[in-house]
Amino acid sequence: MDFNCWNCVREKIPFIAFGLIFLAMAVLSFLRSYSLIPVIGFLCCTYLLCESGTSNWERFLVWLVIGLVVYFLYGRHKSKLKKL
Repeated sequence: MDFNCWNCVREKIPFIAFGLIFLAMAVLSFLRSYSLIPVIGFLCCTYLLCESGTSNWERFLVWLVIGLVVYFLYGRHKSKLKKL
């Protein structure tokens, strides 16, 4: 029974994240006078990403971490600033 409850909560995490991002962007756009078109575009893209399944997000995050590790390890060894 606990496993089914976790799956139910796990599927709602992207929508909760979208709600929090939406709320933060609404407050920031009001306080900092952001342009409406980019804010709406960002929120639309965020909503579409939230429609993806959680397994897609898990795979994306794993590949993102792998890519960032490779990027920074390569950059650390090949950096021209390191020689200065």
